[in-house]
Amino acid sequence: MVRISIDKRRHLTALLFTILIFGIGILLGFILTDARISYVNDATSQQKLEYDSIQLQYLYISSLLKDENCPAITKALEENINNLENLRIKLENFMSGSENKIEYINLKREYTLAQLKYWLLSKQTKKLCKQDTVSVLFFYTNDAQCPDCSTQGTILTYLKDTFKDKLLIFSLDSNLNEPMVSILKETYNITKEPTTIIENTKFESLTTKEKLKEVICTYYTTKDPNC
Repeated sequence: MVRISIDKRRHLTALLFTILIFGIGILLGFILTDARISYVNDATSQQKLEYDSIQLQYLYISSLLKDENCPAITKALEENINNLENLRIKLENFMSGSENKIEYINLKREYTLAQLKYWLLSKQTKKLCKQDTVSVLFFYTNDAQCPDCSTQGTILTYLKDTFKDKLLIFSLDSNLNEPMVSILKETYNITKEPTTIIENTKFESLTTKEKLKEVICTYYTTKDPNC
């Protein structure tokens, strides 16, 4: 009887210990979830502020076009296009592990629309200010659907580092549910990814940096030292 009583106490102690550990695990889970939600909300607010800032700067640069203030327009345009790329990197890093997919899609749409505004603005600036730049539209999808998209993106980053502010690259997710992306896909007859549009020249599938560089160079009015 004593043996049975000891075994019962051991089993009861083990059960209470297991319940305690389980309870601590649940409590930690709630604490971490609350901390993650708080972080995501704070980061989302920061992203939206940055988008608002970019939109306001866009309006200002657009107003400069009326006065044909080319030096100010060119400088502001280059800075904001670079800021957009930094914003894209932060967006991807911030939302890569997030479970809030709706928030991610909304932020990505805002980023995409901001890109397209500056793409259109760059076309106006090039015409008005005789700016010697080349614009690139890069259509991609995620790695699972497009193994070559990541490689093409790396090649375009290399070319951007080569030509600096004389090469303007705008990256568009072909699968994003955004009407403007659909319009551009129809305009340029995008049927596969990756597709790279250099001004009016289209390259479907993975294209080497040598081939892209060759075409980029043909669009510069003044010979670039990197060509």
